[in-house]
Amino acid sequence: MELSDLQQQYTSVLVALRGDPSNAEMKTLLNDLGELITLSGGDLPVLEEEEEEAPREEEDASKEEEDFDDMFSTAEEPQQKKQKTGGVVMKDTIVPEVHVDVQNITNYRTLNRFDDLKGYPQLVNNLRNCGFTYPSTVQKHSIPILLDHRRDIMACAQTGSGKTLAFLVPIIAALTTDAKLGKLKRPMSYHKSFPLALVLAPTRELVIQIQEEAEKITNETGYNSIAIYGGADKHKQKTELITHGCDVLIATPGRLVDLLESQKIGLNSLRFFVLDEADRMLDMGFEKDIKKITGRQDFPKDPNRTVQPETSWQKSSLNPNAQKKKETRGDREIQTIMFSATFPKEIRRLASEYLDDYVFLRIGTSGGTSTSIRQNFIYLDESDKQKTVVEQLKTMQGLVLVFAGTKKSADALAWWLHDRKFASTTIHGDLDQRERETALESFRTGKTPILVATDVAARGLDIENVGHVINYDLPTNIEDYVHRIGRTGRAGKQGHAVSFFSSKNSNMARHLVKQLQKSGQEIPQWMSNMTAGNTD
Repeated sequence: MELSDLQQQYTSVLVALRGDPSNAEMKTLLNDLGELITLSGGDLPVLEEEEEEAPREEEDASKEEEDFDDMFSTAEEPQQKKQKTGGVVMKDTIVPEVHVDVQNITNYRTLNRFDDLKGYPQLVNNLRNCGFTYPSTVQKHSIPILLDHRRDIMACAQTGSGKTLAFLVPIIAALTTDAKLGKLKRPMSYHKSFPLALVLAPTRELVIQIQEEAEKITNETGYNSIAIYGGADKHKQKTELITHGCDVLIATPGRLVDLLESQKIGLNSLRFFVLDEADRMLDMGFEKDIKKITGRQDFPKDPNRTVQPETSWQKSSLNPNAQKKKETRGDREIQTIMFSATFPKEIRRLASEYLDDYVFLRIGTSGGTSTSIRQNFIYLDESDKQKTVVEQLKTMQGLVLVFAGTKKSADALAWWLHDRKFASTTIHGDLDQRERETALESFRTGKTPILVATDVAARGLDIENVGHVINYDLPTNIEDYVHRIGRTGRAGKQGHAVSFFSSKNSNMARHLVKQLQKSGQEIPQWMSNMTAGNTD
């Protein structure tokens, strides 16, 4: 069947589902057609919103205030489940069905539309103004778990799945609820800021990106957000914290430790603690600073509120918190949230130190890549990389992100491409903040549509319309590979990743084969031959 026929049939099924959204057979057919279109290199058709799908009118405010405990609109779901969830719309893009695995929660109701969040008219309006009507899969599950049940959560979802809003939305909503109930109390100080929520992220770029999202959804809600990170004026950041105060603080660990030690920030009033890209945050380079932060005397703790475990999950040896369970959430207790695209086993054990009786949420395959990313590999000699990257770039349109292994090689490649009339720029850890922001802006706007980067750009950055990723130098671990290629094919869009593979990358072959199998990609014969006989 031709691609155009597949797309026409896909559109017909979409129309039918609009009239009968609960039809399971039609949903399965839609998913199958979507996979065929993706494998054929086509774009998934999108229907325009119908007039009757216009946002619902806000209900009477007094009724909303009485309805805090009934915010979600679907049937109860079992404690431990594996299911498929129907395609959802992030802005105007259809997101295909994915598997959902939820553990350690008895009854919760998924969120099908942002309009179903009752009691938060300004927050919903802000989401609507940003073009969001339907939550992504990770948002659909995490928002009620965090907001309705106030549980700690460890969520693993593919890159580009909307993880930032998955924690920002319930935080702002919960603060709104707690304020109405008189639970938000902070010390008065003209010399110190007392945030209500703390979000830690591993890079300056990711902190800035989260701040941009936070500014949009906190507009006119009565809450504000401030970003602090290294490489920027520390005195200016201190002044902003003291002058404007801060409800949601978004920070890199190092700069936060500096400002804590200078007595400009107090953690006494924290209600939420978020680790974004948690696997990287808890890895060796960040663990020391995180322990400094969570080990402070003013970091909220309530160690005495525990009872014996009740459910099989809580008693299970797989649950690192099997010996304790929170009885209730006290006013001084903090809710901890961890999000990442990957959670290797050793990091899960380390993460358990910061989570209490947590819900585990996995969207899709743990550590997997999106099926919307077409992955290709080129086997070559190291000496042929420059020639090959030029050949590849000549076939690509739009924004291209090229990953190099070191800062030195990133600079060298960017200059080499520039000399050959390829408009390119670079980003890595040796650049100061202004240089990094200038490079990212030049790339986003298409002024320099080729960005050569080290892994500093791989984690969490959401640059729209990145059509291609080139791994000029393959990373040394599969987690970084997943994050790198996840810069394309975001929010249901189609993406393309090309990786150069030489003899020195042979240790990655087995991991790549497993990854390609998980995401339903074609495995090169030469790569299969390299792993033949290996049963690990």
